Amino acid sequence: MSTYDDLVARLSTVADSYSAERAGIDAWYDSQLAAAAENVAQAQERLASSDAALAAAASAVDITDTEAVRLWKLLADRMKVPVGGLGEPPTEDGPDGPEHPARLLDGVRELLDEVTPPRRRRGRLRRVVTALVVLVLLFAALVAGLVLSR
Repeated sequence: MSTYDDLVARLSTVADSYSAERAGIDAWYDSQLAAAAENVAQAQERLASSDAALAAAASAVDITDTEAVRLWKLLADRMKVPVGGLGEPPTEDGPDGPEHPARLLDGVRELLDEVTPPRRRRGRLRRVVTALVVLVLLFAALVAGLVLSR
C-alpha cells in the first residue's frame, strides 16, 4: 500500500498537471477571444466601407436617372412631341442583358446629336395660299372685266 507521503506527492503531481493543462486552456481561450475581437473589428470596417460604397452607388443611380429623364425630355423637344407621347424612358435592361448606364447615356447623346427636328411646312403652306390668293384675284379680275364689258 501507498504511504501518506506517496499519496501527497501523487496529488501534488496531479495538481501541477491540472494547473498546466488549465493554463493551456486559458491561453487558448484568450487567443480565440483576441482573434474573434479582431474579426469583429475587421467586419465593422468592411461594413463601414460597404455603407460608403452603397451611398456612392445610390448617388450614381440618382444622377443617371436624372440624366436619362433630361435626355428623354430633350428628345421630345427636338422631335416636337409631348413627353408623354414618347412613353417612359428606356431602362438599362436591354435584350442582351443589363448594360452600363454611362454607355447607354453616351449612346443616347450621340443619337440626339443626329436627330434633326421635323421641319415646319409653313413655307409650302404659304406658297399654296399665295397661289390661291393670286388665282382668286385673277378670277375676280376676269369676272370684273366681263361685268364691265357688258
